[in-house]
Amino acid sequence: QSAQVAIVFDYDNLWALQNVWSYSKDSLQYWQTIQKHYQYFWEHDIPVEFINVNDDLTPFKLVLDPMHFMMDEQYADKLASYVENGGHLIGTYITGMVNKDYLAHLHGWPKSLKDVYGIEFNETDTLYPKQTNHLKTKSGEYTIQDYCDLITPTTAKTLGTYMDDFYQGQAAITQNNFGKGTAIYLACRTDNKFLHHLYDNLTTHLQLKPNLPIRKLNKQVSIQIRQNKNDIYYFVINFSHLEHQIQITENLDNVLSNKSANKEITLPGYGVVVLHKTIKE
Repeated sequence: QSAQVAIVFDYDNLWALQNVWSYSKDSLQYWQTIQKHYQYFWEHDIPVEFINVNDDLTPFKLVLDPMHFMMDEQYADKLASYVENGGHLIGTYITGMVNKDYLAHLHGWPKSLKDVYGIEFNETDTLYPKQTNHLKTKSGEYTIQDYCDLITPTTAKTLGTYMDDFYQGQAAITQNNFGKGTAIYLACRTDNKFLHHLYDNLTTHLQLKPNLPIRKLNKQVSIQIRQNKNDIYYFVINFSHLEHQIQITENLDNVLSNKSANKEITLPGYGVVVLHKTIKE
């Protein structure tokens, strides 16, 4: 099943971050940050494709591009074009600081980033390891750690503000309508609770949640789909050592037992079941 969500992971960016001295090195955690953004989609069985800066963005409804520290102006233009033509983009703190030659952009943030996110980037406050700030939004308050960008919205609307320190009340989360699409900028490293709230709203709005004939009762059970024009296969995998139940809402075939499945199946710890459905024309 083709993914409609993409996460940008770039090795040049990873290597650049490993050699940066402008931020607390122990707090950077680029790969761990990618995993945290991916977690919601994995838990909700939403297919995600990992892409690099050379890949085409147009097949995707939603593109996540966290901590893109090393970014040339051509790629920034590519992001702006993607959103302008109807795409939806998520960017974060520590983005667009240097070009592909590891040199700071002469005039600050690339113009395309300013336009697509609708903000001016001012500076980053790197917090001490045990220091926190807090985020205030309409949905509640959340914990911030490690990094807080200080930004000035130009065309973007503010979705959340900082609650502490000398930048209390300033924008921390923004959303900008740009052309036919939208770009959300996370100026701070939030807790997982906020990320789950954000992505739950986005995936509902963009109709990205899969309509599956299987209901799981635990997030440690993963459902992966493979299909062609005639068949759909559901690979249901229990990543827990505990047994968990899944409920079947349609008549499916259990490929491994060669029996029909139409009610409830108990998955043992680390168990797997493969279910099949024929696509009717």
